[in-house]
Amino acid sequence: NKIARDALCVVTHRENPIANISQETIQAIFSGRVRSWSQVPGAQASGPIDLVVRTAASGTQDAFQNIFMGPSLRVSSSARTERSNGLQALRIKSNPQAIGYASFNFVSGLHSIPYRGVRCSLRNAKSGQYLGARNFWMVTRGKARGPVASFLRWSRRSGSARRIIQRNWVPLR
Repeated sequence: NKIARDALCVVTHRENPIANISQETIQAIFSGRVRSWSQVPGAQASGPIDLVVRTAASGTQDAFQNIFMGPSLRVSSSARTERSNGLQALRIKSNPQAIGYASFNFVSGLHSIPYRGVRCSLRNAKSGQYLGARNFWMVTRGKARGPVASFLRWSRRSGSARRIIQRNWVPLR
């Protein structure tokens, strides 16, 4: 049950405001091929790169893998894993050498790196310019029934639900 789209942003500490990042650079950093900030164009940090990612069971991790890494590369096993978006964001906020990714709702206080020259924003995700967007799903076992079906209808049709979605994600229509 697709209800919205979400922008997935590549983020660093505010003291490391990289102006732009390519998919190739993301893949090199997150696969562990590039381990020092001196190898990253535009980086303000120095020293080793600290990767901070979500756990393998996370939908955010799965989206990052599919959108940014592709089918043949995997995130380095040396990356620190966090069990929630909030914990991941806190770790990156407290470490000037960290890099990770976050759902748009969790980028406050972080530097969101423009991807392929396009800023990670709800407006750019909605227009299709930002290529780091994913579908946001509510998953049910089989066809939704009863209160769950009512909630899904509300989330798709209600003006108040639409306002919540517009503040946090990209509406489908």
